[in-house]
Amino acid sequence: MTVLITYEFATGEKVQVDIDSEFGDIILQFEKAEKLNNRAETRKHQSLDTTIYHSPGTEIDMLRQFEVNRLYEAIQKLSPEEQDLVHKIYLDPQTISQKEYARRFQMTLSIVEKNIAKTKAKLRKILN
Repeated sequence: MTVLITYEFATGEKVQVDIDSEFGDIILQFEKAEKLNNRAETRKHQSLDTTIYHSPGTEIDMLRQFEVNRLYEAIQKLSPEEQDLVHKIYLDPQTISQKEYARRFQMTLSIVEKNIAKTKAKLRKILN
């Protein structure tokens, strides 16, 4: 029994070859494996290309993430009280208002506002 294998050259020329089925099966398995491997390699290159080099906004997203990381590092340099203030008012999933913060911690609203201003100034100094 024989197997008909078709080869297509870069020029567009097609050639069909009749070979023994035993060798034909082996060749077809190699071709399938090569095709799958090439496909996997192509996907890797395309995903890297589109993710890193050609995606609109990727550089901006990376810069944003860098800035967010810098901000979190700066927050860690604050006192525990200042960190708590920043987290409760700005970062926690369930943020609270300045008024609510004042009520919970038995402070006046003006003291909370002053503490926020001082904390922001301290963060600016750390970041610059």
